[in-house]
Amino acid sequence: MRLLFICLPIFFLVIVPARAADSQAVEAREHVKELQAERRAAQVKLNKAAETMYAQAMRLYKRGFFAEAEAKFKDIEDTLPGYKQTRDHIRKAHIAARTEKSRPKPEPAVPPMPQESRDETVQKALDAAAQASTP
Repeated sequence: MRLLFICLPIFFLVIVPARAADSQAVEAREHVKELQAERRAAQVKLNKAAETMYAQAMRLYKRGFFAEAEAKFKDIEDTLPGYKQTRDHIRKAHIAARTEKSRPKPEPAVPPMPQESRDETVQKALDAAAQASTP
């Protein structure tokens, strides 16, 4: 009987921590699964954002806005290195932007309108109102 009494406390001391460790391991595995799911969701979101930026950069490049396209491609490369050959696009946009700067800019089809100050605009409106009100 005495031997059973001595073994009984040792049994509880060994088993209780093991069960606690098992529950902690289960909690840890569940937490790891949650973190992995969050990481996958964040990666999907990041890929969608990169794809949107890439499409914008390609539109800018095709329309001849090479410096802006280069900046957009650099943003993509900083976010996701190696995404859809952005390094190659950065190089091409940089070269195109440099050669574009060396070309003379064509004159706009419609000449820009002269900018008036706010005071001049208000004064013209007051003069026009005064002329309209005098018989």
